[in-house]
Amino acid sequence: MANKIPQGISREHILAALHDLDRGIPHSFRGSTRYDLLYENRRYPPKAVIGLAAGKLSGSPLGPYDFKGGSETICFNTLRRNGFKIVSKTNNELPAETQLRSGRATWLEDVITGLSKLGGIASLGDIYTEAKKYRSDLPKSFEAIIRRTVESNSSDSSVWNKKDDIFYSAEGIGKGVWGLRSMLVLTPHAADINNPGITGGTTTPGRSLLQTYRILRDTTLCREIKGLYKNMCQLCGFSIALASGDMYSEAHHIVPLGAPHQGSDVAGNILVVCPNHHAMLDYCAISLDISRLTIHEKHEIFPSSLAYHNQMYRSRFLGSPDEMVGEVGRSV
Repeated sequence: MANKIPQGISREHILAALHDLDRGIPHSFRGSTRYDLLYENRRYPPKAVIGLAAGKLSGSPLGPYDFKGGSETICFNTLRRNGFKIVSKTNNELPAETQLRSGRATWLEDVITGLSKLGGIASLGDIYTEAKKYRSDLPKSFEAIIRRTVESNSSDSSVWNKKDDIFYSAEGIGKGVWGLRSMLVLTPHAADINNPGITGGTTTPGRSLLQTYRILRDTTLCREIKGLYKNMCQLCGFSIALASGDMYSEAHHIVPLGAPHQGSDVAGNILVVCPNHHAMLDYCAISLDISRLTIHEKHEIFPSSLAYHNQMYRSRFLGSPDEMVGEVGRSV
């Protein structure tokens, strides 16, 4: 049987599928025979969940013959990577793959569940604290076990197992802050991007080429930082809710990338902003006051970057030296 499960199914897609099942949305899957997905004390057929979740991602749900179900399949692994538990129908609570041995979830499942409840990104210390809620008889080495579990399942780590790339290092190796890749959401594209337009006729407005230095990018680093703030502007707290249910924000390099500024593409040089404030910053229409910014405890803003922007702001109104003339921002 061919596997048609698309890459990129997120926790949000799966939760939307569960909501559809709760509402009784028709689908082509039969009830499960051996395993269930257990979520908030309710059981769901795993294949139906993935089939519907795939539709949330691609726009077209999968059918029962498009992929396999069962232990160690892409179907079940996708659910586990997103923090969901698979249980046997003969067991009321325990994950099917561990019930015969330890009678409990695996360390990997505990870490995924904990990180999901912590918002998808957290320090190792927070993950350790969350793990204590799931196990009453933690071994003395439990912190080392959790750290090894995270690092062996991340391509950012030198000890990656080369199989499952579940976690990412949010602030660089050695900082001890990790996130769930499944909870990173790609920035939605505007509906009119790459629109070929309408040729001929006289009722459509004319178009002309407008060149600008504002460049749209959607890097992993930017998505990670946006995740910290849940797409809320650090200047005003505003976040745009799209019709799809996704939230939209932009990331601004405080010291612009490229010549003549040579800013760094690092977390300390990035702010999460709404489009309005992004344009204001790009054109140095406002200054930046660190005391008026919302700053997450895991996100350190470089004072030197703020000082550089404010110098550009003052130069714009008081007369700028030659080295300040040029591109002043890049959209992300």
